[in-house]
Amino acid sequence: MKNLAVLFLVTMQSYIANAQWYQVNSSVTEEKLNDVVMVDENTGFCVGGFNQSSTNPAGNGIILKTTDGGENWEIIYNNPDIVSFSYIMAANNEIIALGGASGANYIFKSIDEGENWTVSDFEYTVLNAQSSNNKIYFVDGFALREMTSTEVITLAENVAIFGVNNNDIAYINTGFDTIYKSEDSGETFYALEGYPEEFSQNQSTQSVIKPFGDTIVVHYTYPNATQYSTDNGVTWIHQYDNLTANYCEIITSNLLMGSPKFDLNIQKDYQPWENQATFENEIRKIYVYDENLGFAVGDNGMIYKTTEVNLSTDKVLEKRIKIMPNPTSDILLLTNTENINITSLDLFDLSGKKIKSFPNNAQQLDISDLSSGTYLLNISTESTSYSEKIVKK
Repeated sequence: MKNLAVLFLVTMQSYIANAQWYQVNSSVTEEKLNDVVMVDENTGFCVGGFNQSSTNPAGNGIILKTTDGGENWEIIYNNPDIVSFSYIMAANNEIIALGGASGANYIFKSIDEGENWTVSDFEYTVLNAQSSNNKIYFVDGFALREMTSTEVITLAENVAIFGVNNNDIAYINTGFDTIYKSEDSGETFYALEGYPEEFSQNQSTQSVIKPFGDTIVVHYTYPNATQYSTDNGVTWIHQYDNLTANYCEIITSNLLMGSPKFDLNIQKDYQPWENQATFENEIRKIYVYDENLGFAVGDNGMIYKTTEVNLSTDKVLEKRIKIMPNPTSDILLLTNTENINITSLDLFDLSGKKIKSFPNNAQQLDISDLSSGTYLLNISTESTSYSEKIVKK
C-alpha cells in the first residue's frame, strides 16, 4: 500500500517547492511564542511568554488571537503573574491554555472564543499536551491522561512519550523497550510485537511518536534518527541522517518537519533531512491546520504563515473519495466528489492477501459474503493510492 507526500516546507518570503511562507503581524516583538491552534480557517489562538531580552528576562504570559486567518494577531490576554503559556488547544467548544509561574500551574478556559477566561489552579505539571479528534491528552510525570470538560482521566502509567492521531494513541514506556497502542482513544492498550532498533532513553530528549493506522513513525535525537513500521510495529526500518532536527513534528505518515533551532528541515518519504529555510529567530512550534493553512512560531514574536500546505496525496484523496457506512454488514457506498479517475479498487485482509476486486467505476461495494472482521480497501488512481480500513460487522 503506497503512501505519497508532497513537499511541505517553510521559507522566508520566497517560493520554495510550491509553498510560500511569509511573516505576519503578531503584535509582539520580544516574547517567545510556544504554541498555536486554529479553531477554523479564520479564528485562531497563539500563546507564549518569557521575554527574550537579556536585560529583561522576566516576561508576561500572553494569549494572541486572529480572526482573519492568521494575517494579524492581537493580544487578548497579558498577565505579568504568568511567566509563560506552553500549550493552547481547542476541544469540546472550549479554548484551553496551560500556563505557570513560580512553581504553580494554571489552566485557562474560554467558551466564547477568548472574550472571557476562567482561571483555575492546575494540579498537574504538563510535560507534553496534544489534541486530536476533539479530545485533549497530556503527560504528567509518567502518566498519560485525558482532559474532559469536567474531569481528568488517567489512561496509562509509565509513559515516556506519546502521540495521538484521530482515535489512535501510541506511547513508549519508561523502560524504552515496548510500544503500546490504542485504537479506541485510550480505552484499551496492547503491546506491539517489535520495537525500534537502538532507540533507548539516551535518545529520548524531544523524541516523538505518531500512529497512522498500521504505520507508526518514531523520531529521536542523539543521534538523530527516524524509524518507521508499516506493519503495526512488527518490523522497523531504520534511518540515520546527517542533518539535525531536535524539535520535530510528524505531519503525515511520511512527512516530518523539524528544526535544531533556526533552520527549518524536512524529511520526505523517509529520505535524509533537507534544509529548506533559515529564520532569524528560533522555531518553537510548527502547526498545520489543513492543506491550505500552516504556521511556524517562535522567539521574539515570530509568526510565519502559509496558505499552500501540500499534505500527502493520500490525505487529499481521503477527503475527495468517501466510503460509508463503515462499519457495515453488506454494502459500502463510494462517493467520488470530483470524478477522480480510479484505476483499481481492491480489498485485502490484514495479512496482505487480496480478497476481491471491484469495478473501477463502482459506487456500491458488496461485502456481504465476507466474514466479520477488518479489511483494507486499496483505492488506486493514475498518480497514487491510499488504503482505508473497512470493518465488516
